[in-house]
Amino acid sequence: MNLQVVQNGHSSLYAVYIFRDFLHEDYLSVVKDTVLKLTEKDVMDRKTNVKATMSNYTSLLEDNQTRKFFTEAMLTIDGIYQLRSCHTHEIFDYKLKDAWAMKHLNRDYTQTHMHYPTDWSGAFYIEVPQPAERIDFLEFSRSVPLESNMLVLFPGMVKHSVSPHLSEEARLSLAFNIDVEKR
Repeated sequence: MNLQVVQNGHSSLYAVYIFRDFLHEDYLSVVKDTVLKLTEKDVMDRKTNVKATMSNYTSLLEDNQTRKFFTEAMLTIDGIYQLRSCHTHEIFDYKLKDAWAMKHLNRDYTQTHMHYPTDWSGAFYIEVPQPAERIDFLEFSRSVPLESNMLVLFPGMVKHSVSPHLSEEARLSLAFNIDVEKR
């Protein structure tokens, strides 16, 4: 796994964390199959800031195949807290609030938005055909090229968008929100 941190300050938790090669290939295939199944139909009818085929906000919460993924994502956030927080001796509980699957076809995109008031948000890019789009983080003045098997974690208040999908092949991803409480 390869980590990149996008930040304005050297010690702040307020940053974007990019993990490349997040899942083992075998499990990545399982997650891909789940997302394909959940995005056969656009349940949200493009009424959100995701202008693509999208599942509802609870379908991934109810799916046993993705449970391992969300456990790994929450452990990763816990690792970030342990490494970067000034409260490293404290124990935190993580609660997955909602999660959804997305299939972006040619010209689909995601509008600028944030996930406030959630504590942490994440996007996992399962399959990203070429040419690769980018996720833009306005407050950090950074655009990050998307890659297959890439997890992006960031505080829920960070504004972000994803550029239009330019390939004829679908881009598959999922997104989620996690709240953190001190135990």
